[in-house]
Amino acid sequence: MPTLLIASAFIAILYFSHLKTEHNKTSEILSFLGIFVFAICYAYGTFITINCLYDHSEPKVFKTSVLDKRISTGKTTTYYLQLGPWGPRKESDEVKVSKEQYNNSKINDEAEVYLMKGEFDIPWFEVSTN
Repeated sequence: MPTLLIASAFIAILYFSHLKTEHNKTSEILSFLGIFVFAICYAYGTFITINCLYDHSEPKVFKTSVLDKRISTGKTTTYYLQLGPWGPRKESDEVKVSKEQYNNSKINDEAEVYLMKGEFDIPWFEVSTN
């Protein structure tokens, strides 16, 4: 909901700043729709970034283990660790990690999950495998 509000405010400012021009051409209407989609993506990214960046809550630390590892290749290479259940997660789950973290982890290694509250009460976590 906050993402739609931010995007709507952005598109309203853009629309009303160009109110004196005609907006009945199909290409202009499609341009505004394209800008609106871009604004939604931008607002979502901003919202999630602020949720994590300004979160100064004390993390809850959960211990788990690395159950498996895998690499996904394509246009980009992505590294995943399969973690056992931890905290509120009752089943094992795959998480994306850095290449360095992937290379330093072995199956059955211990991992720590730091669960944060989030500035907007949207929980997020980080994984440490040292």
